[in-house]
Amino acid sequence: MILDPACGTGTFLYTVIDHIRAEFPSQGNAGMWSGYVRNHLLPRIFGFELSMAPYAMAHLKLAMQLAGLDVTPAQREKWAYDFSGKERLGIFLTNSLEEAERIAQREQA
Repeated sequence: MILDPACGTGTFLYTVIDHIRAEFPSQGNAGMWSGYVRNHLLPRIFGFELSMAPYAMAHLKLAMQLAGLDVTPAQREKWAYDFSGKERLGIFLTNSLEEAERIAQREQA
């Protein structure tokens, strides 16, 4: 599992996905990208962000990457992932430090 507790615009997660995707051709798995994204990547990649604007940009950036908009049109057919049904990116608008703040306040009291 990969967690970015302060993901901002999703640059770290974007780089992780880019690295994983770059390894697929060397292992002869290029045709299996969509299945990998659906069954292994989306359930294991998470990001938390506190501010709305970076949160929205992270969703946009990662969705565009998974749709193959960062590769040439010729490569897009092989690397584009089409979200279907109730699938979504694991990027959440939340304060990843909230529970820690509550515990620290209790300990100080």
